[in-house]
Amino acid sequence: MFSRIFKYRILTLLHSNDNIFWLLLFPILLSVLFNLALKDTMTGEAFENIPIAVIDDENFRNEVVMKSILETVSVTDEAAADEKTMFTVRYVGTTEAEELLETGKIDGYIYFLQGSHLVIRENGISQTIIKTFLDITEQKKDIYQTMLENNNGSISWELMESLSESKEYILDVSNGRDKADTSLPFFYSILGMACLYSASIGCLGLSNIQINQSPVAKRNCMAPVKKIKLMLSDFAAYGVLCNIIILIIFLFISEVIGIDFGNRYGLILLTSLTGSYTGLSFGYFIGAVVKSNMNIKFYLVTAVSMLWSFMAGMMSNTIKYMINQHVWILNRLNPVNLITESYYKLYYYKDLDKYYENMIILLGMIIFFLAGTALVLRYQEQNIVRKGRKEVAA
Repeated sequence: MFSRIFKYRILTLLHSNDNIFWLLLFPILLSVLFNLALKDTMTGEAFENIPIAVIDDENFRNEVVMKSILETVSVTDEAAADEKTMFTVRYVGTTEAEELLETGKIDGYIYFLQGSHLVIRENGISQTIIKTFLDITEQKKDIYQTMLENNNGSISWELMESLSESKEYILDVSNGRDKADTSLPFFYSILGMACLYSASIGCLGLSNIQINQSPVAKRNCMAPVKKIKLMLSDFAAYGVLCNIIILIIFLFISEVIGIDFGNRYGLILLTSLTGSYTGLSFGYFIGAVVKSNMNIKFYLVTAVSMLWSFMAGMMSNTIKYMINQHVWILNRLNPVNLITESYYKLYYYKDLDKYYENMIILLGMIIFFLAGTALVLRYQEQNIVRKGRKEVAA
């Protein structure tokens, strides 16, 4: 009996064009669109020189050290820039500098009066780089001057060289990745969304055993098979097909588009299967709890899946970080976020404690959804029996 139900449930689902589109074709189409939109981010963009101006007055000409350092990292003609060039600089008067800043032709201008000062129109990355450069340069300038005063106006070449070096004291303990790719979470969240779209299949599966949902359910309820057994056989059949679909999407994103998931293939497979069963069990739970027709349930699980995907950062990583900062518990209860984070942790981190924590939460969700579904079905079955007895007694 189990094998026959298993077989025919798969054949039935293969003829459901709407579900196949949303489960398989929509995530693939979305990943193609994301690839086109994020192509520049994935390949990386070259650093552009920052346009600035320097007030060329007597104070600037007296700044021997600062003037020399600034000339080392800047050019006056953009065509002469190389990989070591930070700024394209114009040496102008105050009035012209104000005009250039107001029209947006420069990101800021520097003037010297007992030290260097930066004037900007608005805050941004370029302005932060200029300010950081000036701060570091002023610090080194003060060190040079102090050492000159303490050494009667002379500094050894070895000491000058050591002061010029920049040393890093942060140890890279990543998982062998050269740098973080900011586009990866977007594609990981697409796979997480596809896993949750399995909920629509879960709703369809439950409609086959709820007597008030479809003619098929009425015939199934007449069969000498318990609803729990019907539910488990349907769950197994739909689970196999949903997992195959998720693996097809994964292969498309990783092999065709070229998104790297790392080399922990066993755990990547475990994440995909767990995510798929989470979505499927959620669909069964919604199908059991919500007392509406199939279309309403389908729209509901789709809307919830999209909301969870949005909160997981599929449209903007900023949303995810805001939620994590202010209402962090929502991210821990968001299955799409848990799936997305799991792929990310497998790719970047050696320590997998947080990954296993995510898997435990997802498994807990599967158990909760299935147990809740079983309880609701049992309650509905008992209600039908009680109503039948009352009708017989009447």
